[in-house]
Amino acid sequence: QLLRNIPAKNIIKLPARFHRQPLSLPSFKYFKLTPNKRQV
Repeated sequence: QLLRNIPAKNIIKLPARFHRQPLSLPSFKYFKLTPNKRQV
């Protein structure tokens, strides 16, 4: 929802921030919004 308003370039930078925190929900939303990017 919120990530949808964020530009693609910002979304790509999001995972870097989430790396410090547990990647469960944030990463899930990130990969869901960017199916073109590499999916882990």
